[in-house]
Amino acid sequence: MKEYVKAYEKMTLVNAFIMLIVGIIMTLFPLKMMSILITIISCFLVADGAYHLIHYAFLDAHLRPYSSDLLIGVFSIILGLVMGIDPMHIMMVLPLVFAIWVVMKALVKIQVSFMLVGTLEVKWAFLFLEAVVEILFAGIMILHPLSSLLSVTMIIGILLIIMAIIEIIETRLVIKRLTQTNGWGS
Repeated sequence: MKEYVKAYEKMTLVNAFIMLIVGIIMTLFPLKMMSILITIISCFLVADGAYHLIHYAFLDAHLRPYSSDLLIGVFSIILGLVMGIDPMHIMMVLPLVFAIWVVMKALVKIQVSFMLVGTLEVKWAFLFLEAVVEILFAGIMILHPLSSLLSVTMIIGILLIIMAIIEIIETRLVIKRLTQTNGWGS
């Protein structure tokens, strides 16, 4: 068991330090980090598209009409190339797409809140206010897409740093407790 716990400690600490480094990079260089992330995603899309095209090429002729591999492969490669060629425009579009999605969900909440007006046991006003706040945040994202994306990236970076520090402290405390309890020594 001692070997297992030591291996767990090493693995957990390595993961925590990776999270810490990624969090610091995301906090200090959010634009560069998003560009790298989009480039990585575009590479995966191109590779996935190539896989689907190869899979389609080796399918039996009678199965090809029923396969979606050709369509998925071509679409993935095109999307991956577009993302890889111009990651900055993709970074501008992502917050806009997300904001539109938030507005659509908020409008549904407003509609539901209006349907609940006559119901006494349901707090319809809270649902309505929540939807209005969501629309306001979505409006900010639409007006300032890049700033919104950078802010979210930095917040995620800060959260990763906090999680990594907690993970390191927690692992050290658990290992210390196990060592004391089982008399393993350090």
